[in-house]
Amino acid sequence: MDVLKRALELGDPTGRMANVVMLGLLSTTAPFDVFPVELWLEALRLVNPRRAIWSANYAAFNAGRDMASRVG
Repeated sequence: MDVLKRALELGDPTGRMANVVMLGLLSTTAPFDVFPVELWLEALRLVNPRRAIWSANYAAFNAGRDMASRVG
């Protein structure tokens, strides 16, 4: 899975959001899939609650989850 490519497609010119895309992807696999999505999202919000960062992280996390669903 090319999480860097997906982060760039989301508009992140630095590719730093690739880590959050990867978290979204990992959240769908064992043993990480036992945690509710809401818990993952709350952890991301606590990392940086600024609206712009939260919006970007939310989109990146969900992009990772979407990538996983396309493979499965």
